[in-house]
Amino acid sequence: MRNKKRAATFGLALVLLIVGVSGCMLEYFTDALGIQEPRVKDTLEYLSEKYDGQEFIYQSHEYVYGIILVYCYPEWGTYETERVRVRREVVDGEVQYMDTYFSILIREDGEAEVLAVCTDLGLKAKVFMETDDFYNNQFDSSKTYEDFVKWDPEDGQLSLRGYAIFLETDDFTKCELVADQINEAMKAKKYNCGMGIIFCNQEKFEYYNRANSGEIREDDSVVWLTRSTGLKEVID
Repeated sequence: MRNKKRAATFGLALVLLIVGVSGCMLEYFTDALGIQEPRVKDTLEYLSEKYDGQEFIYQSHEYVYGIILVYCYPEWGTYETERVRVRREVVDGEVQYMDTYFSILIREDGEAEVLAVCTDLGLKAKVFMETDDFYNNQFDSSKTYEDFVKWDPEDGQLSLRGYAIFLETDDFTKCELVADQINEAMKAKKYNCGMGIIFCNQEKFEYYNRANSGEIREDDSVVWLTRSTGLKEVID
């Protein structure tokens, strides 16, 4: 059975936003005792086994409507740039897991495709792929980005991917035009994606990276546009 969870992921993110404000629907744990919770330990063991013994560092966990979300990161990375979420849920008496680590494993290949589009348009770019999509046991260390691309259209629906595209420019009058050019080029490649396209001067372009990219929300010197290819159905 296919398992595309973009809509569910967005819905859960919205729930987390709401309950995070109200503070009355979830329990959040970050203390050292959190990792001793049996269900958290089981979740981390599942993740390590799924990815060929990769060790993950526990960060925190929370309970949302009976679902446990464990936050961690691989020992080779950092929480800021390699944050992994693991969802543990009991369905009809069976424990089921989904995680976001596969997104991290394939992100360089996904980013390279978008970077190639920008390069073909004569643009100097940095690309960071969103890595919050959940995957089930179908995707593990034995699978590649190519495997995902082949699997994705099997049900006639393309998964929605998200990218932050940073562009260096000294002409901010053409941002809308350039954003439209990127969007059309991505459509031509049959990529179903949403993009945050950020135009920066040389100094800011060199400054931003995967770890600090979120700072653009407070940066008035950049121009931030959004585009979406809107390709939900597979196009032959």
